[in-house]
Amino acid sequence: MFNGIVDIAACRNAVLRKFETERNKIDQGLVKDSTGARVSAITMDEAYGLARIVIRECTVFDTGVAHRYVEQFPEILTMELVGSRISDSIEHGLLRAIFSRIEPSIRASVISQFSDYGINDLDGAVTSGVEMFRRYLSADPFARLRIHPDKVMAYLAEITEDAEEARFKLLVGQINNLVSELKSKPPAEARQAARALREASQFCLLAASGELSVFRQDVPELALAC
Repeated sequence: MFNGIVDIAACRNAVLRKFETERNKIDQGLVKDSTGARVSAITMDEAYGLARIVIRECTVFDTGVAHRYVEQFPEILTMELVGSRISDSIEHGLLRAIFSRIEPSIRASVISQFSDYGINDLDGAVTSGVEMFRRYLSADPFARLRIHPDKVMAYLAEITEDAEEARFKLLVGQINNLVSELKSKPPAEARQAARALREASQFCLLAASGELSVFRQDVPELALAC
């Protein structure tokens, strides 16, 4: 807080420092997700969750200056009511408003992690995920209803041939289904594959939104064709 008014720059810096701290731990192989799988990149959902925790930690809500929060963030008045008191709604709205100011910086930080991620990385994650599915879930009739390995590989092949944004959207659904099935399986390699798929899904979402330039790493056949 700054003189009773939220210091957005200070909140943003605190969030980005926390993000970089986590990134450094990840680079050292020290971070695991809730399933015990090693993390290689922070997803957008994870980054948003981290940011909200930091924002709450650095925002001391004072009902005595509630009107000043509304002056700084007038959009609070257009938000839905939350809680049993008006002050509850203002506090909730304040946290949302701060987050909305910082969100572009959070997105940029997440995107930067995937600057070197390419089609080969996506191929490796998806291929490994499908292999884990065949190894541990092929006998599960319900899993087979939700996931069709041939369809997954077909979508992947289409992206390899033409990394069109719309193709990534089709693959994301299949990847997320694989993640849901694999992340709860006992073998550590299945959970690790699920984590790699989750990060691959984030890559696909960024590619589909046009926020990430997609490139192929080492694909000689495609290079010759060009």
